[in-house]
Amino acid sequence: MVRHAFVSHRRTEEALTWVQRGRELDPLAISGVDIGWILFQARRYDDAFALWLLGFALIANNQAKEAIPVLEKALSGSDRSPGVIGVLIRAYAHAGRRTDALRLLAELKKRRHAGYVPPAAFVNAYGGLGNDEDAFFWLEQAYQEQSNILQWLKVHPYFDPIRGDPRFENLLRRVGLS
Repeated sequence: MVRHAFVSHRRTEEALTWVQRGRELDPLAISGVDIGWILFQARRYDDAFALWLLGFALIANNQAKEAIPVLEKALSGSDRSPGVIGVLIRAYAHAGRRTDALRLLAELKKRRHAGYVPPAAFVNAYGGLGNDEDAFFWLEQAYQEQSNILQWLKVHPYFDPIRGDPRFENLLRRVGLS
């Protein structure tokens, strides 16, 4: 999709122009989540919406405590989505609620033994906990699975803390975003 290509290359204003035009032409083709995701990547946190994206934005805006009730609501409304769990782990960790974060991480690990859990959930969890080694392990899993999280490597604010790591630069190169 054109809008994702723009965002992946830090051309968020162009992506917003495309989705706004697309929404004018076909209001059902572009969801609020699509727009919220682009706004999040553009670091326009106050403009982002949808519970999950709002949780992403609040954490990135150093408002992890405020993100927790939003993400807990998203979790209950998503049938305990692993993606939401991963972001909620990040919120708990950033808010100083490490015990809660580790409890949810244990749930993700248990679910991984019983079935599929996307690597992105673990990337968010371990990144939030500040465990770079495990975050890189799961980023490599994401690379092996060709996960869609990889398209956001260059722009996603959650990767800011590890951008200077040579492993991150190597991953960007392999994905084609260097």
